[in-house]
This record gives sequence, structure tokens and C-alpha cells, in this order.
Amino acid sequence: MIADIAAVKENYERMQDNQLVKVMAEDGHLLMPEAFEILKAEFEKRKLDKNIVEAAEQRKIMLHHEAMEKIKNSNPADFDKAIFEYQFSEKQKGTPAKTIIEGLVERGMDPDEAVTTESSFNVSLEERIKKCNNRMMINGGLLLLGIFISLLSYTDAMVNGGRFIVFTGLLFFSVAGFFKAHSEKSKYLRMQKN
Repeated sequence: MIADIAAVKENYERMQDNQLVKVMAEDGHLLMPEAFEILKAEFEKRKLDKNIVEAAEQRKIMLHHEAMEKIKNSNPADFDKAIFEYQFSEKQKGTPAKTIIEGLVERGMDPDEAVTTESSFNVSLEERIKKCNNRMMINGGLLLLGIFISLLSYTDAMVNGGRFIVFTGLLFFSVAGFFKAHSEKSKYLRMQKN
């Protein structure tokens, strides 16, 4: 989704005809839908060659079909991950559910499946939050275990003399794992609020 549609429209309005033709012919198929529609409207307003617009639309459709074939032939787990990541990034941008559903349809889902997927997104977030909580608990437990074993080693060294061992690897990795899970959980919680 384009942040400033008015700026895009103004930019196209300032371009000369040959510049608009060049953009449509060379990059029209790569434009975001909103930008493409603005450029198309400017073409119609100036009565420029409709064949250039049609060619860009055909190329856009062809690229879309190629992308859909690639997705359909991919691993289902990869497809599910790609769909979740798409939804996640769109939710972070504050994209409305209707637009996300349209994007899911563009990515090869049938409309009913796209609606179901969008409505179940929060359930998926809940599952991810639970996984983060579990990882935080496990890493917190490992941190306490590392501290406890290090203290036992230190106490033994103080009572019986000798050296003690600090389990720095266990301490470091458990702290890093805890904060990574906490960071992910915070991200998911922010997504839930949107």
C-alpha cells in the first residue's frame, strides 16, 4: 500500500507524455496497484496509447500467474509461512483486513479461504505468543539452573578449597534466548492490539 497517494498522483501529473509512456512501458507491470491505477488514469486523461497500458496489464497478469504457480509448487509449510509473514507485515503497517484479504487472493488463495485465514490470524498470534512464553520459561529455567550450579561450584570451592566453575555458556545462551523470545512476544502483542 502506498503511503502518499497524493504525491504519486502529483508526480505523474508533472511528467511529460514521453516520460509517462516510458514508466508505463518499462515499469508499469512492477507498480503497486494504487500507483498503476493512478498512472492508468493519467494515461486516460491525456488520451495516450491504450495499447501500452494493456501490455503492462498483461505483463502484470503473466507475472502474477508465474508467481502463483511457483507458490502452488512450493512446500505447503513454506506457503503457510509466506502467508503468515505477509499478514504480519501488513498488520504492522496497519493495513485494513479487506486489503489483506485481497492480497491473499492475489497470492493464490480462493476468496473464502482468504477470509478464513485473515479471521484466524489472531488465533495464530495466540499460538505464537504461547510458544514465546514457553521459550521464555525454558530459558528462564536454564538461567536459574546455570546460576544454581555455578553457586554450588563456588560454595564447594570455598568450603573444600580449589577452583570453581561459572557456567557462562549456559548463562549467556539462556539470557539471549529469553530476550529473543520476549522481543518476539512483544511484537506479537503489538500486532494483537492493532
